[in-house]
Amino acid sequence: MFCMESFLKILAFFLVMKRKILILCALLLIALLLRMYNLDDKETGTDENWTITMTQQIVDGTFWAKVGTHADQPLFFMILAPFWYVSNNSILFMRILMVIFSVGVIFLTYLLAKRLFTEKVALLTVTLSAFAPFHLIYSHHIRVYIFLMLISLVSILLLLSYIKQRKNSTLIFLTMTYIILFYLHIFTSFFIIAQFIFLFLANLTTLSYLKIYRQPRETFSIVLYTLGFIVPIAITFMLYYLR
Repeated sequence: MFCMESFLKILAFFLVMKRKILILCALLLIALLLRMYNLDDKETGTDENWTITMTQQIVDGTFWAKVGTHADQPLFFMILAPFWYVSNNSILFMRILMVIFSVGVIFLTYLLAKRLFTEKVALLTVTLSAFAPFHLIYSHHIRVYIFLMLISLVSILLLLSYIKQRKNSTLIFLTMTYIILFYLHIFTSFFIIAQFIFLFLANLTTLSYLKIYRQPRETFSIVLYTLGFIVPIAITFMLYYLR
């Protein structure tokens, strides 16, 4: 009798989990279909034309000769360049790539909401994100913004994971996201500084000042964390302003 009750409880648990996964997959599919609808009928805007121009310059090999004159960070154009070349300069393919990034943003939003709140709140967040007009507009816009949101969410999830587990491997990946973010858009500096402040406040609740400097592991973490932000700033300064 006891075994049967245990089996039924386990079966009910997996059925509930399966139902939630199906709901999540259905919401993600709806979000994808909404963003793919009439995707090839959309005209490129002024900002998108600038993205295409910069990406074409990287493909042609002329981008770096003019690097000191560019206002935007180069990484996003470098990411797009292989896809632009392989797709034979297809605008539609670039839009599909943006849509994939946008669905990834919705999924990561689900993971973040589930981590901070509950499964129901996470599913509600996915629903709101799937139908949000502002998100729909920028989900196929060939600009850095949707990809920027994707990497920012990865950064937040890594930061929360590091605060909980204190693994240096997580910190290394977190630092990599900071470097990526900075080379996507210079204003992400404010986002990175905000995470520094959040980490500092989180440390105050668990570590004293003396303990931070006495433990080699924590000292190494803080140094690595700081260098991950300072080094890209220094390199960018040299490339963009001392050229």
